[in-house]
Amino acid sequence: MHVRLRLRANKDTDFLRALYATVRAEEMAVVPWPEAVKAAFLRQQFDAQDLCYTTSYPSARQWIIIRDTGATRRPVGRFFLYCGVKDWRIIDIAFLPEWRGMGMGSGLITATAADAAAAGCTLSLHVDIHNRAKSLYRRLGFVEDGAHNGLYQKMVRALP
Repeated sequence: MHVRLRLRANKDTDFLRALYATVRAEEMAVVPWPEAVKAAFLRQQFDAQDLCYTTSYPSARQWIIIRDTGATRRPVGRFFLYCGVKDWRIIDIAFLPEWRGMGMGSGLITATAADAAAAGCTLSLHVDIHNRAKSLYRRLGFVEDGAHNGLYQKMVRALP
């Protein structure tokens, strides 16, 4: 499946908010709030996360993942990456539900790991300790590095 990355633009905010809501959908399904309250909460949480990413990693590359079939191009996810001097950090990678599990994320991470290694850098990320993606990251060569804050586990893919 052909995907490409394009830099995030102001026009992408609504898409990113909707994508964020899908990432939190399972959690929100058990919260007994009215839908309008859930929507307001998710909007506030997205805005806070976005501000945190932007201020913590001002030089990070923020891409929209585009599925490109030649005839159509549509956004299907996001990929945020910080390229440090010794370590590249995947800040966030997420796909719309219908595009998860198709190998696009594995392909992006594998290509990014190769680029990081060519630059002499490790590749790291933080993952929610309950996130099913941890097994994917392990298959892609990431190992837990011990840094754990109760919610998120740091994982690192060392240089080959």
